[in-house]
Amino acid sequence: MSNSEEQSIPSTEEVKESQPPSPLTDADSQTAEGNKCDEKVAESEKSDADTQNDKTERDDGNCYCGKERNLNIIELLCANCNRWFHESCIGYQLGKLVPFMLNYVFVCKNCSNTGLESFKKNPPLFPQICITAIANLMQTSIKEGNPKIQFTKDKDIIPFIESHWEGITTFAKRVKQSMHSSVNSTEPTGKRPRGRPRRRWENCVRSDVVDMGFDGVQRREVLRALVKDTNVSFLCEDSPEEGTVYSLIQQDLTQIKPNYEAMIKQGQLKVTDMGVQHGKQGLKHASGGGTMRRNAKRKVPESGQGPGKKSRGDVSLPKLPAHGYPMEHPYNKDGYRYILAEPDPHAPFRQEFDESSDWAGKPIPGWLYRTLVPGTVLLALHDRAPQLRVSEDRLSVTGEKGYCMVRATHCVSKGTWYYEVTVDDMKDGSASRLGWCQEYANLQAPLGYDKFGYAWRSRKGTRFHESRGKHYSDGYGEGDTLGFLIHLPHDENKSYIPVTYKDKPLVKFKSHLYYEEKDRVAEFLKNLTVLPGSKIVFFKNGVCQGDAFLDIYGGSYYPAVSLHKNATATINFGPHFKYPPSEEEFSYKGMYLKSEEAIREQTMADILYLTENDGKLRLDTYYV
Repeated sequence: MSNSEEQSIPSTEEVKESQPPSPLTDADSQTAEGNKCDEKVAESEKSDADTQNDKTERDDGNCYCGKERNLNIIELLCANCNRWFHESCIGYQLGKLVPFMLNYVFVCKNCSNTGLESFKKNPPLFPQICITAIANLMQTSIKEGNPKIQFTKDKDIIPFIESHWEGITTFAKRVKQSMHSSVNSTEPTGKRPRGRPRRRWENCVRSDVVDMGFDGVQRREVLRALVKDTNVSFLCEDSPEEGTVYSLIQQDLTQIKPNYEAMIKQGQLKVTDMGVQHGKQGLKHASGGGTMRRNAKRKVPESGQGPGKKSRGDVSLPKLPAHGYPMEHPYNKDGYRYILAEPDPHAPFRQEFDESSDWAGKPIPGWLYRTLVPGTVLLALHDRAPQLRVSEDRLSVTGEKGYCMVRATHCVSKGTWYYEVTVDDMKDGSASRLGWCQEYANLQAPLGYDKFGYAWRSRKGTRFHESRGKHYSDGYGEGDTLGFLIHLPHDENKSYIPVTYKDKPLVKFKSHLYYEEKDRVAEFLKNLTVLPGSKIVFFKNGVCQGDAFLDIYGGSYYPAVSLHKNATATINFGPHFKYPPSEEEFSYKGMYLKSEEAIREQTMADILYLTENDGKLRLDTYYV
C-alpha cells in the first residue's frame, strides 16, 4: 500500500475517539441574579435544561440495562425513541443477525403500544450489505489491535458476506459451493472443444464460473454496488500491493444505522399519534437478479440504499407465532421434558458472553437464560401426545385412535380454580376423560390411568383415578359443557416457589433453545402425600354433580383433556364462562388468571437463584 494510504489508516487512539461518548451526568448550572422573580425564572430555565439533558441522555442511547453502546455485539436502534438496545437485553427472538445492520425496523417495549417489542428484518439492498460487511471488518480489525479502513472485494468483503449471508439477509443460500471457491478455482470445468487452444479454453471456463449461476450473480451485484455508490457510500482506491480497495465514507461506526427517515418517505413506515408503525412495503430490494422491477422508478440512493429485484429465496426469521410457542418443537417424551427458554437480560456476564468469541462451540450456561412463561393459558403444544390435533388458537383439540392426553400450559398448586370444556363432537365409539393431572401423568394413556390424574369419563359418568373407575354421575356427550373445579388448601410447610431451570442444560431445536430435564417419576411417586381438605368437583351444564374426589394428592395440577378416537373438545379458561359456579358456594378463580401469577412466581424463582449463587456464576469457571 502507498505511503499516502498508510497515513490514512487511523491509529488505535484515533479510532477509540470515534466510539460513543459517555452521556452527560452533570447539568449545566446557571447562576441566579436579580430579585426573587429572576431567581424563579433562572430555576425554571435550569429545570428545562435538566429535562433537555435527560432527554439527550435517553436519545443518545442507553439500553434497558442502562449500559453504554458496545460495537462488538449486535445492537438495534428503536425507530421511535432513537435509542440503542443490546441483543442480550431484548426479549424478542431475533434469529440470526450481525452488527451494523441497516435493513430492519425495531420498536422497544417502552415505545410499543402493547408493551411488547416488535422487530422486522427487511430484504436488504446490496449497498446495505456492503456497508454492513465493511463496518464489521473495521470493528474486527480494531478489536484485534490492527485497525484498518480499506478492504478488498475478493479477500475481505465477499468472504464476510458469504459467511454471514443468512444473518445479513432474508435470503437462503441456494448452493453449497462457496461464492469464492468457484472464483479461485485453478482447474477448468467442462471439456475443451476440439480445435480451441488449451490456455484460451481455460480462461474461458474460469470466466464462466465467475459470471454464471447464483454465486456469479451475487458477485456481480457486490461489485456493482461498490462501484455505483462510489463517492456516495464508498471510497475506491488502487493499491500496488492489494489492488482495488474499498472503504466507507462514513468512518464513524456509531453512525451506521437504519435510515428510518428514508423508510418513512418510501412508505415502509408511517408516523401516527401512537408512534412509528409499519406501512406499505414500498422498498425495492436486491437479491440474486440485480435488476429493477418493471415500472419501478429509479431513485437517488440514500444512506447506501439502491434499487434491486426481489429474490425467490426469501425466508422469514424464526419468530414465535401469535399464540407464543414455536410450531416446530420437541415433545415431552422418552423420559425427558423440554421447557422453552429466552435470554435473561439480568443474568451476570450476559453481555460479556454475547461479545466474546471464546465460547463458540461450547455449551451455553443455563443461568444466562430463563423460562419463557406464556402470557396466556392455552393448551400446551409440547406437553401433549403428538397424534392429538390442536387448533390454531390452542383452545380446541381433536383425538385420533386410542386414548391420549394434552395438558394446559399452566398449573395450580394452591387455591380454588375453575375451567370449562365443551364437547363439540363425539361420534359413536369415541369418548373422553376430562379433569386434572400433575406433570408426570402419562400422555399416551387416558386421564386417571395413574396416581397423577383424576378424570371424569363421558361414558356412564364414571370417575377414574389409578385406573379404578367408580360410579359418579350420568354420562355426558356432544353439546354438553362441563365444569372442573379443584380446591387445594394452603400448606404452610410447603414452598410454592416454582422450579427454576437455570441449573439445567440448554439444547437447541429449530433456532430455539430449551431447557432439558430428565423425568423424576420414581422420586415423585415416592413423595406423593395426601393433602387434607383438598377436593375436585365436576359440573354438567351448570349443575354441580357433587364432590368427585376428596383428599387428593398434593402437588401442582394442570387442566387436562384425554380423547378416544376422533372426539373434539373446546376448552374455556375464562374469564367468560358459560356456566360459572355460584360464588356464594365456591370462592374460585378462573384459570385465565394464572398466567400473570405464574410470571410473578417464575421471576421470583429466578431472582432467588441468581441471589443465592451470587459470585458463583462465572464464565471462566463454567468451562473448566
